Amino acid sequence: MRIHCRIIFLVLYFASFACLAQLPDARSMNGIRFITGGIGSDVSKAMQAEAKQWPLLIEFSQADGQAKPAWVSGVKISISDAKNAPLLDTICDGPLMLVKLPPGSYSISASYNGVAQTRTLVSAKDVPQRIVITWKGAAS
Repeated sequence: MRIHCRIIFLVLYFASFACLAQLPDARSMNGIRFITGGIGSDVSKAMQAEAKQWPLLIEFSQADGQAKPAWVSGVKISISDAKNAPLLDTICDGPLMLVKLPPGSYSISASYNGVAQTRTLVSAKDVPQRIVITWKGAAS
């Protein structure tokens, strides 16, 4: 009985590590920490779960007539503060981006395949927000 319990414990213990996807490394620019990625279902699930701890989650997708838009990567993103001072300028490695912004007002510009979109954001303390930016795909 003891041996069976130990075997079950070890199997469950090591299986729990196999289920945990590693988040991409956080980077920083002008004091703003961010993570980009989300390629692969394990990583995207891990990033979406982690989003509860970050003030901002941005999702990038392209609608091409399918029922659900497809996620895209390679989006150029710029974030400026209320005084239009640039804070962050990067290319996203995947369809998701987590950003640690202090409370305040921001302008977010995202460009994909030469098409830019802009969003405004008012970030409040302890209120995680999600922005979905979707581009129209080529006509089928």
